[in-house]
Amino acid sequence: MLFKCSLNLKKIFRCPGRRDQDRAVAEVIGTILIFAIVVSLLTAFVMWYVPDVSTSNEQNYQAASQSSMMSIASSLSSTNFVSGSAVSFPVSIGIKGVSPFTGPSDTSLNFEPHGFFSFMNITYTVNYTNSTGVKHTYTVNLSEYSSGTIFSSGNTQFINPVDFIIQDGYFLADYGLTQPASGYGPLPIDAINNSGSVSISLSSVNIVGPDFSTSGYGPTLLELLTENSSYVHFSRNEKSALNGTISYVNSIYLNSLNFTVETPFVSAWNFSLYSQYNSSVQYSPVKNNTSWYFKNLPLKTMIYSGRISVVDLHSMNVSSIQTRYADLGILSI
Repeated sequence: MLFKCSLNLKKIFRCPGRRDQDRAVAEVIGTILIFAIVVSLLTAFVMWYVPDVSTSNEQNYQAASQSSMMSIASSLSSTNFVSGSAVSFPVSIGIKGVSPFTGPSDTSLNFEPHGFFSFMNITYTVNYTNSTGVKHTYTVNLSEYSSGTIFSSGNTQFINPVDFIIQDGYFLADYGLTQPASGYGPLPIDAINNSGSVSISLSSVNIVGPDFSTSGYGPTLLELLTENSSYVHFSRNEKSALNGTISYVNSIYLNSLNFTVETPFVSAWNFSLYSQYNSSVQYSPVKNNTSWYFKNLPLKTMIYSGRISVVDLHSMNVSSIQTRYADLGILSI
């Protein structure tokens, strides 16, 4: 009888406490499991979300940077600069972050005075009749040099980095080791054969200043000052100002032409020239010390180590000649 009572006492005083302990342990385990599930889900979300949004942000940065630089190149290639005037170009720099996980990343806009060089030389003779009816000849021997490279650069983590570059108003993209650089133009030299009537246009944009760089996130301005500029255009059978009088141009004779570029991106320049003037022929990269000819134009391209030149094959009558030159100084970036 005493033993049975003892068992009843154990049942009364011990069993309810053990159930409370089991319930408490179950609640702790449940909380841990829920926390582990939440952490796993959050980790999975972050591992998907951050790279996906970062990739999109880097692509947006490259698109904005490319658009800004292409706009600058187009303006440098087409603007008739006036000496003493300043021009400014907005440029987008920086890569947006993934809030609240990462902040924005800095990218840079840079100017390098060395590493690129171009030379433009053209000699031609204009035969004209002045306002009094007297015929004259006017010979031009123009030699101009340009240098300076503007480029934007950003260290991307989820897509291949691309540097966007402007040399003599010519825009190109440098992909590093992943693929060859690509040129988009506009080219400083333009030649057209319209039913046997050849027109020549040359442009030289020289940008000077010390090494310059700015980095950050947000819009910035590239400011240039026009130190010197010239623009000359003659067309056959049209009037032009010659020696201070309005004269009638009878003919234009091209004596010689040489446009040479020294750059690390010879293949990009060569591809742009080849595509523009031999578009019906399949392009294949050329080796150093080789040359090719312009289709339907008396011009030849020669490639050397780090240099590419466009030269005339012979002197000729042309319908028009246009030359454009500008000295621009870096004010600020």
